[in-house]
Amino acid sequence: MKRKISLVIRATVSIALMAVLIYMVRDSIPKMLTALKGVPVSIILFAYALFVISTITASVRLKILLSTKKISMTLFDIVKLTFVGYFFSSFLPTAVGGDVAKAFYISKASGRAINSYTTVFMDRFLGMCSLFLLAIGAFFCLKEIPKSGLHLLLPLLLLAGLLISVFLFNKRFAGSVGRAFTSFIPKKIKEKARDIYEAIHSFKNFKLKLLECLFISAVGQSTAFVSVYILAIGLKSPLPLMAVLLVMPISAIVSMVPSIYGTGPREMSIVILLSPFIGKDGALAIAFLWLGLLLTTALIGGIIHLVMGRYKAISAEIPQ
Repeated sequence: MKRKISLVIRATVSIALMAVLIYMVRDSIPKMLTALKGVPVSIILFAYALFVISTITASVRLKILLSTKKISMTLFDIVKLTFVGYFFSSFLPTAVGGDVAKAFYISKASGRAINSYTTVFMDRFLGMCSLFLLAIGAFFCLKEIPKSGLHLLLPLLLLAGLLISVFLFNKRFAGSVGRAFTSFIPKKIKEKARDIYEAIHSFKNFKLKLLECLFISAVGQSTAFVSVYILAIGLKSPLPLMAVLLVMPISAIVSMVPSIYGTGPREMSIVILLSPFIGKDGALAIAFLWLGLLLTTALIGGIIHLVMGRYKAISAEIPQ
């Protein structure tokens, strides 16, 4: 029942925001369609190749994090799981997200449920941190930033990121927060939550690997966002690279709002934040081209999932 309610809420958010977005830019839709028809196929293929490279880079990050928990998987298997994660996030009518699906497969292969789920969580967290860093760097590199709410939104997102970081890596702060909010939670749930927190907190012992993953993440995400810059060239809409590196990380963070694969919040944020740079029709075209790259990856993930079966293609070896 809870899953059904969650799905209804997420679907409502996505449909409502997409409807509002289409209404807001209704006058720009004909221009957008004309612009999309003019994008060379070679540009789209090149942009998607960059996106695939970024996906492989994200898989390298997860492989390094899994090694800290002594879970060994081939990079090829992790890449497949990353694509499968896109599929679960996009097409299945369920509340199970791509990250949960990845963690589920890894836990079944390794037999270490808590370590698998917390590692995938840390992978997501580091990805979010690198998004913050990219956006902040681009913010200070841009000579002119149009008035579009970025001056207020970016500090708020940064503050949220810092609070989460302190909570994860400072036991005293986490303990204070926990005591304030867990007084009425049953003992068994408290113990499970404590085990999960300890598993996440233990990553603090691998500072160099975390920094390595953060760097890899920033490189991979930059590669993905450069594909947006390439698409803008194909649309013949001049778009500063720094504007891309500012707006796209923010849209990725906004896409974490409960919805169907971030659809709605992501497109809305891209159009609102990119419009001052390239106009509504260009921003709308970028939003739909980016959505197309994501859905293409999800389709490939679905094919991989059909081929690999439940656990066949996952080979995890746990050192004794």
